[in-house]
Amino acid sequence: MGFYSSWLFSRVLAFAIVLLVAPWFVIQPALGFGFMAARTPSPGTVRAINVRARGLWSGPLSRRHHLARRRGIGDRQSRRRPA
Repeated sequence: MGFYSSWLFSRVLAFAIVLLVAPWFVIQPALGFGFMAARTPSPGTVRAINVRARGLWSGPLSRRHHLARRRGIGDRQSRRRPA
């Protein structure tokens, strides 16, 4: 079984979607842009920029994590000291 077939992937994906839409529901209205940037001249462009920024930030972070896991860096067992 791979990572993508586990229950963890669905939880991680749900959390990523929540983090993606949180600025649309909280930050942008607080800054005066309206719900999902509806008060801006081109709301679709603002939404696309948000999705792109999220991808540029989280993509390399995710790849780095998977690379570290393959090399055994950060495993819980590798942190244990022999008794």
